[in-house]
Amino acid sequence: MARSRFSGNGKEEVFVVMTKNFKVFVANTKKGIRMWIKQRAIARHNFGLFLCWPDKKNNTIRITTIERPKFYLTKKRLNALSAACVYFLTKQRAQME
Repeated sequence: MARSRFSGNGKEEVFVVMTKNFKVFVANTKKGIRMWIKQRAIARHNFGLFLCWPDKKNNTIRITTIERPKFYLTKKRLNALSAACVYFLTKQRAQME
């Protein structure tokens, strides 16, 4: 999996960008996220960058904010963010097996 300054133990983690109008993109690397933002010419104040990983103890998804968005993180947005993370991680595990 991706290794970053946020984890030294090699846990499964993904980078997620969410735009103001609920478009979510998930990638293994920060570079992939930056290229996606650049291709779509998204303004700096219209997206938030997050780091997500599964929490095996509570069976949930942990979310850390890397770049704080300029819009409110409502419950609806957080649910969309965690759903995208779960979908990406399950798809990625299926490809590894």
